[in-house]
Amino acid sequence: MGFQNIEGKHRNQSTKNVVLVNKALYSVDGVKLNISDEGTGSKLSDEGIKVETTTESLGKFSVVKMDIEGAEGKVVKGDWLNHVREIAMELHGKENVRKIPEILKERGFEIKFMNKGHIVKNTIRNVILHFPSFLRAEANTKIFTKYLFARKYEVPALTKEEYKILYGRIKT
Repeated sequence: MGFQNIEGKHRNQSTKNVVLVNKALYSVDGVKLNISDEGTGSKLSDEGIKVETTTESLGKFSVVKMDIEGAEGKVVKGDWLNHVREIAMELHGKENVRKIPEILKERGFEIKFMNKGHIVKNTIRNVILHFPSFLRAEANTKIFTKYLFARKYEVPALTKEEYKILYGRIKT
């Protein structure tokens, strides 16, 4: 399902600096979590594909993109973070929004939060650079179409205090 799709794309693009690991970084080692596919994302659920968890580093990597639907506080304290120089994560819950930037700052990261200008700029750039992918995603979600006609599109990470998109980079 999800991992096989990523694995196929990875093989087709023949990237050399990407290693795929079919495990979930979590606060408890060796647990099997069910993850269900939600179209443009996924979440923990009672059904779906089973993924084994690990508390250990999944490798030495320097860039991390994390969107783990509220479990951020459970994994951000691990030793795996010692090798990371850049991190982008969606934070869920007021406690994560408050604590995680503090934890990252203590580990030497400079932190900033995404704002509407960042989202617009990145969206335009990604539509131009990846137009076929944009069309496929739009066919599935209709997000852009709904916005154009109803002017209704809310990015929770920009409009609600309990969601934030964080970017961190190790101070040089």
